[in-house]
Amino acid sequence: MPRAYGRLSVVEPEESPVIDGDDDDTSDEWTLEDLPPLPIPDAAAMRGQACGGVSLVLFLIAILVGCTHGLALQAPKIPPNLWWLFFILIYLEAIVALVCLAGLMYGDPGVIKRSNENCFPLPKQVTILMKEGRSVRGLDRNIERDGMTFCVRCCVWREPGG
Repeated sequence: MPRAYGRLSVVEPEESPVIDGDDDDTSDEWTLEDLPPLPIPDAAAMRGQACGGVSLVLFLIAILVGCTHGLALQAPKIPPNLWWLFFILIYLEAIVALVCLAGLMYGDPGVIKRSNENCFPLPKQVTILMKEGRSVRGLDRNIERDGMTFCVRCCVWREPGG
């Protein structure tokens, strides 16, 4: 059930600590080394998603280029200039799709690296769990405050839209 603490809102599981107030822990007690280890990326799932995306894009390109070729070759009354325009446009669209796919596959995914600026101050819920020696991943939702989101998996603050 969602609970609100002033500007701080989080959905807490039953074992999560109950907090009075919305203050973050601004003490110098915590360092980056004290944070739990980052989760290990699931390479198999990532490769599977990439293969699925590449397959879908290539399949759609083949279908659309094939349909354009088939329709253009079957239509007897298409002027030659229009016929060439169809072919040029469909191949340009296929090239744009492949360039966009390459950008998705090889571009920077925007991973937020841990730093003092990105991780601190820690939300009160996180510091209480860490002091008790419990996993912060016990929180089932990220913590939102002032438009920022604290990722309980990675222990970093994310900007709006990040």
